[in-house]
Parts: sequence; C-alpha cells; structure tokens
Amino acid sequence: MSATHGARLLRAMAPFGLEINRCGRPEAVASAAAGAEPLIGALSPGRVALLTGPSGAGKSVLLGAVWRRLGDRGSGIGDQGAEVVRAHRVRLDARRAVAEHRVSMPLDDWLGLLSMAGLADARVLATPAGRLSDGERARLRLAVAMSRFGAPRPAGSGWLLVDECCSTLDRETAAGVAATLRRWATRTGTRVIAASAHADLIGLLGPDLVVRCEAGGARRFEAGPGVARGPRVRIEAGTTADYKALARFHYRPGRPASPSRVLRAVVKSGGGERLAGVLVVTHPTLNGSWRESIWPGRYVGTDKARVARRINRELRRISRVVIDPRDRGRGIARRLVRAYLDDPDTPATEAVAAMGRLSPFGEAAGMTTYPLAPRAADDRLDDMLHAAGVEPWELLDPARVERVRPDAFVRRELEVWARAVASSIPKPRRGWTDVFDLAPLAAGRLCAPPVAWGAVRSSRSSDRRTQSSYSERARACS
Repeated sequence: MSATHGARLLRAMAPFGLEINRCGRPEAVASAAAGAEPLIGALSPGRVALLTGPSGAGKSVLLGAVWRRLGDRGSGIGDQGAEVVRAHRVRLDARRAVAEHRVSMPLDDWLGLLSMAGLADARVLATPAGRLSDGERARLRLAVAMSRFGAPRPAGSGWLLVDECCSTLDRETAAGVAATLRRWATRTGTRVIAASAHADLIGLLGPDLVVRCEAGGARRFEAGPGVARGPRVRIEAGTTADYKALARFHYRPGRPASPSRVLRAVVKSGGGERLAGVLVVTHPTLNGSWRESIWPGRYVGTDKARVARRINRELRRISRVVIDPRDRGRGIARRLVRAYLDDPDTPATEAVAAMGRLSPFGEAAGMTTYPLAPRAADDRLDDMLHAAGVEPWELLDPARVERVRPDAFVRRELEVWARAVASSIPKPRRGWTDVFDLAPLAAGRLCAPPVAWGAVRSSRSSDRRTQSSYSERARACS
C-alpha cells in the first residue's frame, strides 16, 4: 500500500499538476548507479577524482552510488577488506578537545595527522570541537577520516569519499585543506573521491580525474592536472615587523634574541597579497647542549673565547618559523627553511624545535635530524617525580599543580632542575619567584623532548677557506 502524503505537500505540488510518485529523481539514481562502476575502475591507488558541477547536478547522488558499490564486497570491484570512509559523515564530539579525539590512536601518530591538517597549534589542541571555526572543523574531520587508514591494511586498499569538499571554507583555508588531502592521498596510496561545486578546486586539489556533472545526469570524464596548485607563494626578505605580525600564532612566548635575518612568505589573496609565514634567523647561543650531537668536537675547547668566535663566525640558528593558521599544511614552513638553506649567512645552520617530532619541516627541507638525549637534570626530575607519585604531564594542569604545591620534596626537585637548566629557560620566565611557575616548562621537556636539526650549505661569505675547512671537518665527524 502506498504511503499517504500530507495535505501541505499535496497543496504545494498542486500548481505543477504532477503526481507525487512522478516527482523526485529516480532516473538520476539509476544513472548514478551505472556511473559508479567506471569511476571506481578508473582510480588506481594514490589517485584523486573530483566530481564537479552546479548544485543539483547529481554529484552527491553519484558519490552515494560509489559508496554503495564499494560496500558490495562480493562485486569484485571494491577491494576485499578495504577501508571506505566518508569524511563528510565523520561525527565530532563537540565537548571533546581536538587533542582528545581518536583516543585509540597513539598520541604521536594523532598529533602528526593534526599537524598535516594544520591543527598542531597549542590553542587549537585544547579547544573543544564545538568551538572551532568552520575551517578548523573541516580540517579535524579530515584528520579523523585519515586516521582510520592504518596498519595492518595494505597500502592502496582504502577509499576516502568527501562530499561538499571545502565548500564551506574561505578559499585561502580551502587551499590548505585541498593541498593536505592531495599530498596525503599520494603518500598513503589511498584513493580519494571528492565532490564540490567550486570549480577552483580543480587547481587547489589537483585531481587526476575530473568528472563534470550536469543536470539530467550527464557526465564528462576528463584528465585532471594531477598536481595541487594553490595560490602562488613568494619567499622574500622580511623584517622583524613581519615576525611581530604573526608572533601570536607561535607556541613560544617572547621574541627571539638578536635576529640577524628574516624571510617571509607572501601569497596572493583576493586580488592583493598577504603575509602567510615568516622565518627568523638569529645568532646562536654559545652553550647549546644539542650542538655536540650535531657536530661532535667542532665547538668545544679550553679557549672559550676562541670557541665563541668560531660559533659566531660559522653558525646561525633558525629560531622561529611561524605560519598563518589558514596556510598550514601547504608546505610553506619547508619552503621558508629551504629558501634560507639555499642562501645561508654562514656555513652551518642549526635549529631546535619542540614540535620537530610532529612537524618535521626541517628534515623535509633537507636538514638532518638529531634526536636529543635527555639532559641529566631532566632525567633526575623525571625520576624524582615518579618517586613522588607525580606524572610529568600533570604539571600542565593548574589544579593538579595546586595539589602538589605543598609537597616540599617536589618543590625542592623543581628548584634543583631550574638551577641546572637556568641558561635554557626562556627570558620571559627567568625572573620566576615561585618555581611552580616553571612547571609547564618542565612538563614540556619531559613529555616532548625537542629534536635538533643541522645542515651545512654553501655560504654567501667570501671566507671560502673557513667554509671548506668546516665542511671537511663536519663530514669527518659525521
């Protein structure tokens, strides 16, 4: 027995003179089912397809047909045991902070995906999903969807479907999300099918296949560019004013000491240009504990003045790389570092980053990574905290810190640690009066030890003899 339709619907349809059962688009659904099979067959692992066309052209219908076809494990089309995820259907817990999503996944792996999606920012990590912007939520859904493609499934056996891809985003944010999706698909071998009415996504996403959908179910299959081409990025000389403009987006307080050079990344936006990133190079500290790991024996000696002169002559440090949140995930940090290494001020360049494990842009730019061994003071504090029944990460929670504040043992050990690492405490915190003010800094050192990066490149300096000698010694010590 057919369903009885309500009076409101029947009155609304009366002017058209059509029966309800003759409305809707059953022919579009049938056409989509027929079109799903060739679309699926056209994609090899790591390839991306984009369904584009005006609203109502049947993009979502075709994507739904692909979903159902892939779900038919007995068809021989979908890979047996393949993971098939619809990113647009990912549910976020509005009350759960970004870092607390995907709790079943190892934390470092999850933070790495968030970094790839441009969300590895201290402010964002602690923000509940319900309070994120539309662009941030889109990136989080994408990260959650990508997290579902992992071992033990073989590479290339997964499918990611994304309806209304980047449709709700401003186009600057869309460029970052699309570039992330393209790069991830290529790296993991996952097949991606996205749908969007925005024609600019052909360039931003760089699909291998473009399916142009038209009203009535007509479709045209075309070869895509295969490479994501977002807004053009220009790297050029900058100033400290550029750093100040983006400093609020960096996780470390205070400005870097003694800047010697600044590079900035500029992108075209809305007919104009805007600042997307900045890199700050500084004179090196004289007592970097990481330096011996990078160039053993090069910067040690009994003559401290001579060692200091050598450090200042041969070495510069990349102290800050800051990217506008809208542009994260697009490789701009790597490009800034690469631009400096291609034309450095000195023969040697170093960098130390607490986020280096999760966002290895220095290594991607050609620097060598050197995991740092824990300092003796860090090891001692870690042991003493465990003896007191305190986990290092608890020092990041003000409420937990208040509970251990009366503990004289913990206070004494924090003071011992603070005296031992006094030279590496950031300047804004060196004037501490209560050692518990340093508790978050101690937690960071114990829970997420930084990595160091080092590189030797040709220099603009005219002192070629120093450069040649340095390079030979560095290779000998490596």
